[in-house]
Amino acid sequence: MKKIFLLLTATIFSASCFAMIPNEYNSTTSYQGKWWFNLGAGTMIAKKNKGTGVTGIAGEISGNYATTNNQLLTIAVQDNFAGFYNVTSYNVMYGLMKKNDEGYISGSAGLGYTHAGEDLFGFTMSTNGLNIPFEAQAFLTPYQHVGFGLIGFVNVLAKNGLHPYGGVMLAIQFGDLK
Repeated sequence: MKKIFLLLTATIFSASCFAMIPNEYNSTTSYQGKWWFNLGAGTMIAKKNKGTGVTGIAGEISGNYATTNNQLLTIAVQDNFAGFYNVTSYNVMYGLMKKNDEGYISGSAGLGYTHAGEDLFGFTMSTNGLNIPFEAQAFLTPYQHVGFGLIGFVNVLAKNGLHPYGGVMLAIQFGDLK
């Protein structure tokens, strides 16, 4: 639980740091209406029953749309594997971003649906429920249509039997970035 708390704290802290970035970071270029896709892979940690934690592999495919120069809509599918434990989330998030021609940072929160399953010796146990996702993104966009960066995420699950999980991923993005 301590690791989940630390991941949640780090994600919220990093997502809120964009508020401290001076306005000079925003360029005069209009980003409203721009879209891009992220593909990420990294590591995750999940809390299981009785406080035990599992670590594993995390992956994300997300579509992002700049609704204004400083607001971001993200629709993401995350798949997380930890041994026999598998968690898939479908999330819709909205948040704030600071962007210029060199890159951007953002912090978002929203609502999602999670399917968690565990396959032990041929027996499958699964649980479904709503979740509250938090996500922070930091990307460099050196090219017109390609960028590189980090995605940090935490999903707080809102149903008994499902537990919080989070992680960090390296990611590449494609789309209308400048």
